[in-house]
Amino acid sequence: MKKQFVFSLLLMILIGACAKEQIVYNENPFVKTRKDLIVNTITTSNTVVNLHDSVVLRLVAQGDGLQYLWSANLGTLETNDSVAVFRSGVTGNAEISCRVVDQYQHEIIKSTQVTVTTDLLFTGIAATDTLVPLNYPIAITAYATGDDIVFDWSANEDLMQINGANAVFTATSPGQYTIDCKVTDKLGNTESRQLVLTATDLPIFKSLVANPDVVVKGLFSDLIATAYGDGLSYQWRCTPDANILGEGPQVKFSICHSDRFKVTCTITDKSGNRTFKEVFIQVIEGDEN
Repeated sequence: MKKQFVFSLLLMILIGACAKEQIVYNENPFVKTRKDLIVNTITTSNTVVNLHDSVVLRLVAQGDGLQYLWSANLGTLETNDSVAVFRSGVTGNAEISCRVVDQYQHEIIKSTQVTVTTDLLFTGIAATDTLVPLNYPIAITAYATGDDIVFDWSANEDLMQINGANAVFTATSPGQYTIDCKVTDKLGNTESRQLVLTATDLPIFKSLVANPDVVVKGLFSDLIATAYGDGLSYQWRCTPDANILGEGPQVKFSICHSDRFKVTCTITDKSGNRTFKEVFIQVIEGDEN
């Protein structure tokens, strides 16, 4: 009976020690866990390009001690770990691959294709904004490649300043404006694209950002308002009250106690038209040590 009791006691101690060791192992931040190799698809800045134009390729992967081994069946690659830049002086379909290898010699290969051509390519027209305020210059860019291409913009010259693939548009009255661009290469091939812009006489409040939006008490958060309009003024308000330092579209927020704060920015143009946006900032105690 005594031996059985001693054996049971030793068994309980051993089980407890093993459990304690397992807890310590799981909670020890210095114990390194093995990461599985995970590789996403390759993303490209373009899939069809002209001779000598560049394409940026990116690959997102997770794992331990990763190596990125890029290759292509034509052209050249400039690589920097998970990012590669491809160019080619010959036409064809480039097969671009990346072999990702982790420190345990596991590997995954991802591939994509980029077409290199001498054909005229007109992928589109883009503007910094399609809803525009009056009397505010908006940059417009035509994205096209080819041999000796010429850009022919169709718009009221009083509203646009043109420089090849780039133009600057300024609306003088409310309404919709259609911007036309025709591209012609040296062989006479042409392609056309259109862009519709809407002009308004009201101020446009694009965004209000707090950076960071979680801040330790006593430190600063930058508040940045991005807005368009004629003769804008900025009014800042915080609920509950806090310190707003500065004026104009960019100010600083600070307070010496923790809480959640709502910051409101109201913009007003010279005609008295106004609009507003709000952003929240969480103030925390931080490390008391």
